[in-house]
Amino acid sequence: MNVFDLDTPALVIDLDRVEHNISEMVQTTKVAGVRLRPHTKTHKMPEIAKLQVDAGASGITCAKVGEAEVMVAAGFDDILIAYPIYGAAKLARLQKLREKARIIVSLDSVEVAQGLGRLGVTSGHPLEIYVEVDTGHHRMGRAPGRPTVNLVTQLAEIDGITIIGLLTHAGHAYGADTLAKRDVVVDREIADLTMTKQLCAEAGVPFDEISVGSTPSARSESLRQGVTEVRPGTYVFNDTTMIKLGVATEATCAAHILAMVVARPTPERFVIDAG
Repeated sequence: MNVFDLDTPALVIDLDRVEHNISEMVQTTKVAGVRLRPHTKTHKMPEIAKLQVDAGASGITCAKVGEAEVMVAAGFDDILIAYPIYGAAKLARLQKLREKARIIVSLDSVEVAQGLGRLGVTSGHPLEIYVEVDTGHHRMGRAPGRPTVNLVTQLAEIDGITIIGLLTHAGHAYGADTLAKRDVVVDREIADLTMTKQLCAEAGVPFDEISVGSTPSARSESLRQGVTEVRPGTYVFNDTTMIKLGVATEATCAAHILAMVVARPTPERFVIDAG
């Protein structure tokens, strides 16, 4: 098919560029000795997730139960749902997924953990959880240090869950427009996480994992001691933001929108059919 035969607007994905981006990130994390668990929210396509896992990713990350259901149906069996799951309906769906796959869940509250704990007790199979820490993005998670340690010690008393580590999302790395500025963000992030992990161990709740991730920071994070897993997502396609931040080029942008110019009312203005 010629590209001009496509009806517009159309999402066009360059498979060669996708495969290059996947391979580059796998090699980066492999050399660093950390696991790669890519977030699938960028593409939401089992076909591309399969390319990532086949290339060496240890598993995948999803944003919600519905996305995990699609991926489990497609055969994926090691999934992190990086968002709290609350309520009887969602917990019932989660349990069906757990009958077919390893499902890890992240959270930042006792209330969410209690629901997951009941599910773990009832099923006889404790849920693995990550405790989310706010390392600067200010979206979810308790602050590093004592606030998170206090939460972790409360969670450790809940039957039916197993705390396997700490998780954070360095979304604030998008505001660092140079490598030097991102390194400052990453250094602070990893120092906060390793300190919190140590305090948790001293409080009687040891665990092994530190899971981090964002495409701008992933390469730097993977080189930091203490990190066991990175979860970038945008890298698979890249975009103009990644170009601006210096972690991608036009040649590594794999997704484009094909549009048609449908009007040119003046020499200075045109209208396309892509919104």
